[in-house]
Amino acid sequence: MLNVLFLAVCVLEPGQAGPSSTTPPFPIEQAVTTVLASAPQRASASALAESARVAAQQAGRLPNPAIDVHAENIVANGWHWRPPADPTLAPGLDFFAVLTQPIELGGKRGARRAVAEGDAAAAAALLSRVERGLVMETVRLYLGALRAREMLKALDENRSEMAEIQRAVAARVREGYAAEADLAKYQAESARLDSESVRLRIELTRNLAQLEALFGRAGPASGLDPGQLVMPAPRAAPAGSAADLALRAVERSPDVQAAKAREARAARALSLEQAQRVPNLDVVGGYKRTSGFDTAVLGVAMAIPLFDRNQRAIATAGGEAKAAASDRTAVEQRVAAEARAIFEASQGLAERARQVDAELLAPAALVRLAARTSYGEGAANIVAMVDADRVYLDARREVLQVKLDALAAAFEARLLAGEEIVK
Repeated sequence: MLNVLFLAVCVLEPGQAGPSSTTPPFPIEQAVTTVLASAPQRASASALAESARVAAQQAGRLPNPAIDVHAENIVANGWHWRPPADPTLAPGLDFFAVLTQPIELGGKRGARRAVAEGDAAAAAALLSRVERGLVMETVRLYLGALRAREMLKALDENRSEMAEIQRAVAARVREGYAAEADLAKYQAESARLDSESVRLRIELTRNLAQLEALFGRAGPASGLDPGQLVMPAPRAAPAGSAADLALRAVERSPDVQAAKAREARAARALSLEQAQRVPNLDVVGGYKRTSGFDTAVLGVAMAIPLFDRNQRAIATAGGEAKAAASDRTAVEQRVAAEARAIFEASQGLAERARQVDAELLAPAALVRLAARTSYGEGAANIVAMVDADRVYLDARREVLQVKLDALAAAFEARLLAGEEIVK
């Protein structure tokens, strides 16, 4: 069962913001551990799994006996323990105390226990699915907050540089060396970046708030600060072909385990309904006093399955068993297809993340530098420089997104392959 997602030690890549010096770092593995330990969703699923496990232990007990104690010949003008000699008096009291113990036949107890065990297996699979969902939700929110924080840093750096250039352009306009349209172009670009900053701050706040909601009371006492987030080191995709990895993932998938548990439970429920065709045996024993004589009572009782042999319930349970088998096949096929796509994506994104700096960011930085140099020498117009700045900023955004996508895909792929699960 999933308890902790084991992630690599987080390190900072060159040029990436680290945790502030005034707050302790809060790496992604700590976030995952905290969520799994304190998330209400996991507590709820764990309680259901535990109750189902205990219920399975209690299933199959013998049915309770029934006792019947009653007296007869009670009349208004009195009664006698022994029959009176005078026939005009009240008759003697008849007393009965009978114990009935039902005995289940046809394997009902074992079938009922098997159904309860199927319920416990389904609840355990649900717990595993909840844990896996919490892990990926934590990773998504953490990396989303990192993306917003890093892009805000890039925007702040770009706006600071643009402010200096904008002042230089304004001076040129005042001196008549540049058109006012050049200044307006820079002002419009600055306003666009301001709008993007607002959206990024909203995204950062929302991701942190949702992450803290998963922590509950176990998170940082003063709230999670963006500076506490740590950029994880690059993660390698699981080794092996996507098809082979997908087969392993199918066996470990909580969805598949839940589908198998439902199929097994449905088959056991069918066995239970078939066992219900055999009537139970009631063993009767007790004491009787009639007409002044004390006697013992002993006998058996059984229903005669002449008309109703539980055909309706058997037909319903049989249909549910066939449906559960079909559902299990469908879930296995879906999980296999999704897992293969995830493994292929993690391998492709990992390779792209290794190349994106050299292939995208470095050329964009070179274009930006050339445009600014040319503008400073009077060989380029302001539109070319603004476009070069935008290309560079878009390149930084894309490089960051590719790296974070590669991290998220690697985390999910390794989770599917079972490489981060420790007891």
